[in-house]
Amino acid sequence: MNQRMSKQIPELNYLLSEVEKHYGRRISTSTDFEALSVVIEHDINEMVSSSTLKRLWGYVSSSPVPRISTLDVLSR
Repeated sequence: MNQRMSKQIPELNYLLSEVEKHYGRRISTSTDFEALSVVIEHDINEMVSSSTLKRLWGYVSSSPVPRISTLDVLSR
């Protein structure tokens, strides 16, 4: 989902903001997404790929609708 689209969905924008707060920094580089993927797997023992995270944050230009299971993992 590109950044413009995520801005139109306040709940998604809020979730991404809360993930960044929990992570402790703004997520903006390729390395940040890779590190966040590792932290998620370590913290809750579930996997979200860095490429999926990049799509959600609009780091790459792709606009598929995120899966509910992905959003569930991020909300945990």
